Amino acid sequence: MSSNVRLVNTEQAINLLGCSKHAFKGYLARGKLYPCKKDGGRNLFSEESIKNFTRPMQSNALNRKFPHKKSSAPADMKDVINKWRTSSHDTSSADVQIGIYTERIQQLEMDMKGVSYEDPLFANMRSLLIKCVFERRRLLNYLQASDYVRYRRAMAFIESDRVAS
Repeated sequence: MSSNVRLVNTEQAINLLGCSKHAFKGYLARGKLYPCKKDGGRNLFSEESIKNFTRPMQSNALNRKFPHKKSSAPADMKDVINKWRTSSHDTSSADVQIGIYTERIQQLEMDMKGVSYEDPLFANMRSLLIKCVFERRRLLNYLQASDYVRYRRAMAFIESDRVAS
C-alpha cells in the first residue's frame, strides 16, 4: 500500500458514510466493505474506498420480514367481511377471521408463483403462508367443536373459493 493512502478507523468510516453502526457492521458482514489493514484487532479502512462506497440498493420486498401482512386493499376486505359475516354487525367472528385468512392464503399463493425458489422472499412468503394455514385450521377446529353448522358453511365457502380460483 502506498504511503499517500489515508487510513481511517471504524468510527471515522461510519461518520464519512453517514450511516449507523448497525448498518456498517452489516456491510462488513455481507462483504460489501473490506478493511485495508488490521492494527491490533482494529479495522482500518482506506478513506478513498469509504468515500467511493455506494450503499447497495435495497429492495422494498426484502427489507420487510413479511411483505404480505395486508393481503388486499380495504375495499376487498369489506367484500370478504360481508361474505363471511354471520350478522349485520359482525366484523370479527371466527367465520370472518377464517374468510380473511382464506383471502390471505389465496393472495400469497398467487404472489409466490412469480418468485424464484432461491429468492429469500420466497422463504418469507412460505413461512407466512404456513402460519396462515395453521391459524385458519385452528379457527376451523374451534368452529367444528362449537357450532358444526357454521363449520360446514365455512368449509363450503372455502371449497367454492378454491373452485373459483
